[in-house]
Amino acid sequence: VEKEFAAAVELGMKIDEAMSGQPKLADLESAQADRLRLGDLTVRRSELPLESLTTALSQITAGRNEKRRLLEALRVAHAAHDLRRGLAIGDTCPVCHSVVATMTDEADGPDASLDQLATELQELEERADRSRDGLKEAEGQAKQIDRQLDEVEERLKGQPGLDALEEAITTVRELVE
Repeated sequence: VEKEFAAAVELGMKIDEAMSGQPKLADLESAQADRLRLGDLTVRRSELPLESLTTALSQITAGRNEKRRLLEALRVAHAAHDLRRGLAIGDTCPVCHSVVATMTDEADGPDASLDQLATELQELEERADRSRDGLKEAEGQAKQIDRQLDEVEERLKGQPGLDALEEAITTVRELVE
């Protein structure tokens, strides 16, 4: 019994000596999980549609600005018609200050085209807002992922690569068994 006990103690000492040169299994497994997380985070970051959202917002904003310009130009072009609509016989003309004596029948002015442009502008404003919100959300996600990447990279400084980690985990498991 004493020989078996001595052999067991000697084996335990050899295992302890071999293990003293090895990192702890939990530390190796944690580093392995971090390496895998680093890959997952990198993929998630690359899949964020920041460029396409930025391009879409730029195009929508340019379209909206053009509609604004067209609407303003149309309003200026038809300002006289708007003034005329508010006049009645006997009123003073706001342009020439004479008294309006007669009113000619004039076809409806630019109301339909102004309304259509105003509606299109409102739709573009809403699309721009949605695009801006989507871009801000994606940028927020990117910042969060970047912070997580920095944290994982910091923990992995000095750690071996994924293949070396797997080999070390296998070695330590064999020593423990």
